[in-house]
Amino acid sequence: MSMDASQNMQLVTVATESFVPGACVMFASFLRFHPDFQGQLITITDGLTNTAEAALRSVSPRIRIVPAGQDLVERIARLSDAIPGLSETSGRFLSLEVLRPSGAERVLFCDSDTLFLGPIGSMFDIKSDVIATGDGCFLRGQARDAVTLAEVERGPGRLNHTFNAGVMLFGQPSLTGDDFSRALTELSELRFNKLECGLHDQAIYNLVFADRVRHVDWSHNYLLKHRMLIERREPVVPRDIRVLHFNQRTKPWNLSAEQIALFRDPFFRWATMQWRSAAERVGTDAVRTGVPDPS
Repeated sequence: MSMDASQNMQLVTVATESFVPGACVMFASFLRFHPDFQGQLITITDGLTNTAEAALRSVSPRIRIVPAGQDLVERIARLSDAIPGLSETSGRFLSLEVLRPSGAERVLFCDSDTLFLGPIGSMFDIKSDVIATGDGCFLRGQARDAVTLAEVERGPGRLNHTFNAGVMLFGQPSLTGDDFSRALTELSELRFNKLECGLHDQAIYNLVFADRVRHVDWSHNYLLKHRMLIERREPVVPRDIRVLHFNQRTKPWNLSAEQIALFRDPFFRWATMQWRSAAERVGTDAVRTGVPDPS
């Protein structure tokens, strides 16, 4: 990865208290494969304990803990009050903060349940408003309705290039403030009452960017939940995976060695052990809390 202008870049994640172990490992694994990165390292949050903040900073003193802007927080709160059951997962909307103008020329957003297994310099060689990988809908050969985001057949007037929001690289055209304003507008009860997709921040990103996204291959965001779809469409051998994304419900920091050993799928065992190995290299108390010592 060329770092000639990395001072003007940001690596951003979102971390609620329960996702701090994942954020620690994500940052550490990124820096392992991008040691020359000179950009900002940012964690967006709606509030963390002192212990959690210390764990993040122990990975790198450069990591900044940044509260989401009040305008975004208020929008999320109103939406959570209006939509039953949304409050438990409303923290996912905090990622929209990455679109707020910050002076950065490029912003790489990574979910805190991602793990770097290699460099992703090839993404930075591409010029586009937003770069990402296709989502489950795209993998199934479907599009999304432009209003409801329900899966439909591909065709005119539909979102034919939907993408997963776990790893996204934003270019300057996306960071001027216009797209952030539109994202706030879409974050409304009126919009979410029309949705038929079960998505959160990913719904907003697709509404704003689906006609501008540039897809890259799934080695840059290997969606474990959709592994079989990826293998049928575009097989990726493990040694070529650059970013593992644990986008299934159970996260690796909540699994013991005994539970991992019970996985029937050897690939999932391998992937989870990759995360455990990375966590052991990090070695913070916050990570150990979610990764019991092997018996």
